Amino acid sequence: MKIITLVTYSGTGGAELNAILLRDEFDMRGHISYAWAIFRDPSLPSDLCFDKVFANLGNLAFARAIFAFFRALKVVREVKPDVVIGFHPLANVFLAMFKVFSPNIVTIATQRNPQSSQSWLMGKLEMIVGSTCLYGANIAVSHEVSNSYSHYPDSYKKKFKVVWNGLPEPAKASLDKHLAKKMLGLPIDGIVMGFIGRLAFQKNPEFLIEVCSKLDSATLVFVGSGPSKDMLVEKAEAMGVSDKVKFLGDVSQEQVHKFLGSIDVLLFPSRYEGFGRTLLEGMQRGVPVIASNIEITREVLGGAGIRLPFDSTLWASEIVRVTSQHGVAQEIKCQLRERSKMFSISAMVEGYIDVIESVSG
Repeated sequence: MKIITLVTYSGTGGAELNAILLRDEFDMRGHISYAWAIFRDPSLPSDLCFDKVFANLGNLAFARAIFAFFRALKVVREVKPDVVIGFHPLANVFLAMFKVFSPNIVTIATQRNPQSSQSWLMGKLEMIVGSTCLYGANIAVSHEVSNSYSHYPDSYKKKFKVVWNGLPEPAKASLDKHLAKKMLGLPIDGIVMGFIGRLAFQKNPEFLIEVCSKLDSATLVFVGSGPSKDMLVEKAEAMGVSDKVKFLGDVSQEQVHKFLGSIDVLLFPSRYEGFGRTLLEGMQRGVPVIASNIEITREVLGGAGIRLPFDSTLWASEIVRVTSQHGVAQEIKCQLRERSKMFSISAMVEGYIDVIESVSG
């Protein structure tokens, strides 16, 4: 088969990384696969190995989207793919329109966040096209995401299949924690708390500044960028912890692995998520995870890790307990590693192939 994975932005988020990962896995299974992005984000250093990017992100977004669509449609007609898989609401709408012009294409939409995270306009548009034959199937990355569409028409919901995200087995850590901290410029002594993700409202990074203010001899390290960065800097200064908060910005996947090997605890305070790639990365590495007690963390973590309400005093207390009691930390690490085996890359790829075959007949 010839398969295209299509994302909206050539960014560094979980959807983009999954689109590239699936392309590579499809290739290894004998298919011909391409990863395309509708828009290039000029604020990012690279296009993450996307095979095609159709327009630059900027002003006049609607006009740019129309321009990108017709450029993409031209390439679709040249490449003649058997399957197109969308990874964002706009990408899903694009693939539906591809099917209007090329009816033989199998179109697979995916939903990666709860429905409430969509804008009103995009939600309505995607609901309309998704209720027609323009979607062959609709993959939700979790039951939490699928359930969030319960108010949609049956003609939309009946196309849902849940396929959990998966990751390859991580390479064995080549650095011990002490050396990893040294290479990343992190403190050798005291508790090192890590956060990986976009610095934005959804991820709730400001809550961790409050947690940090309640801890002595602790350093909070953010990996990622986003619109909340300036607010976080200001809040850290206002709470008197600016010397205990570090920002590493966007880093390579190799650096993420080093970072996970250097921290004492991974913090995941999201307000909502569709899945949470960071959770799985931490679980695979056996890093103790403390997460917000929301539906998706219950689905992904199961009985592993620690889930807490948004009480900064409680989070601080659990961080101290986990990092000061070796037996507790080891038990959590073992539980997380065992749970992570449910989210293998092979299971994810086989899930996508099963959906494609069921739609292809």
